[in-house]
Amino acid sequence: MIVLIKKIPILFPILRQINRKRLSYKIKFYMFFDFFKKHLIPNALRSIVPSSLGLLYLRENFFLFQPNGGGTDNMLTPLHVKSINQTIPLLEKIAGHNNHEEKQIITSEQFRKLFFIKEIEANDSKLAALFTKYGSDKTKHEYHLIYSVILSVVKPKCLLEIGMGTNNEKVFSNMSKYGHPGASLRAFRDFLPSTEIYGADIDKEILFKEERINTFYVDQTNKDTLDKLAKNISNDIDIIIDDGLHAPNANLQTLMFALEQFNNKKNKWLIIEDIRIDSVVIFKLLTSLIDTSLYKTYIVRTKRSHVFVCHKYF
Repeated sequence: MIVLIKKIPILFPILRQINRKRLSYKIKFYMFFDFFKKHLIPNALRSIVPSSLGLLYLRENFFLFQPNGGGTDNMLTPLHVKSINQTIPLLEKIAGHNNHEEKQIITSEQFRKLFFIKEIEANDSKLAALFTKYGSDKTKHEYHLIYSVILSVVKPKCLLEIGMGTNNEKVFSNMSKYGHPGASLRAFRDFLPSTEIYGADIDKEILFKEERINTFYVDQTNKDTLDKLAKNISNDIDIIIDDGLHAPNANLQTLMFALEQFNNKKNKWLIIEDIRIDSVVIFKLLTSLIDTSLYKTYIVRTKRSHVFVCHKYF
């Protein structure tokens, strides 16, 4: 007890130092707790004190994956993390045993060869030039090689892109302060002279209206905002592009939105961009859940990431 009392004065400069950091109060509390355990809790008691309050946060917020058994925190935590990382890949393997072949990843060149389109190179060059003109990074990722194919297969009356490329660095998944919000919307408008273009983003500050372009607020993690977005679009949507949050839950929410919009319609397309290699397994599992009598799915490896393409062909 005397040792603890002697150490208490060192808490105050540490508290001041942590408080200066630009972090949430919850994270600051976790940092203080770790320091408290390391410096103030006797060795004999450390085994019964959680290794980090952050791990309690993990348990509280990821209870879906928590092992349901007894044991110390030091036993539980690595098992909990392993459960989070292994569950989806194992579900994908199980799906493979249900007469579903594992979905193969194809290159953008292989994707293009599946469609016999003459003079596709002219579309490639035109689309690439427009993306570059307006400051979109789609050419850098070689996404124009995918879009030039799709836009040859379907002549959309209505195209929606979620994620407009905010340059607000306080918004997650931003394009840095050098970004050009709405760049790809303008490129698609110029490439498709008869198409109504719609954009949506979580950053209300970048919304705008131009010739044949209308933009609206959306939060991909909130279905209500997607439903409201649908009411603001008067035409049937032919193409939906997800270039927004780039998180699996947001992708799946957008997929559900697309399935609802495409119901009882044909020749509709969903494209999900910028998929991390670690998240590809989720989309492999997804392909085993989608009705193959109505949809054709592709996982395409591009220059810098992966793209999920879903075609409602019937």
